[in-house]
Amino acid sequence: MIDIMRGDEARAVIARRVEADFSLVFPDVAVVFNDDGLVEVRLSESWGSAGLIVDLDDELSASDVEKATARLTEDIADNRWPESEVPWPLCPSHRDHPLQPRLVRGRACWICLRGDDVEIPIGRLTAL
Repeated sequence: MIDIMRGDEARAVIARRVEADFSLVFPDVAVVFNDDGLVEVRLSESWGSAGLIVDLDDELSASDVEKATARLTEDIADNRWPESEVPWPLCPSHRDHPLQPRLVRGRACWICLRGDDVEIPIGRLTAL
């Protein structure tokens, strides 16, 4: 049986998981869905929108939520991350490059592109 979530439930799950990880470096981060269903990522007084839309009347499967979480996290990490010489989140195995958000066996995770020994579900990242 495939669990289906309403748009508002899916929005809450996605926002909570993404905020949990990015709050490790941006304590005031807020992931908010506006009235049009578009995601806004807010940091202090600045914000940007991301290419994810979830309407209130949408119905998303658990798989859809995982895909959306991975896609949003990748968008933020790739396009909204400040220019920095310090990789984040730092790969705990190699300690010289950042982890990358990807979908792994249907689950949104942070992974190491150099090997298959790191797989941390998005939303469960800790201070590495």
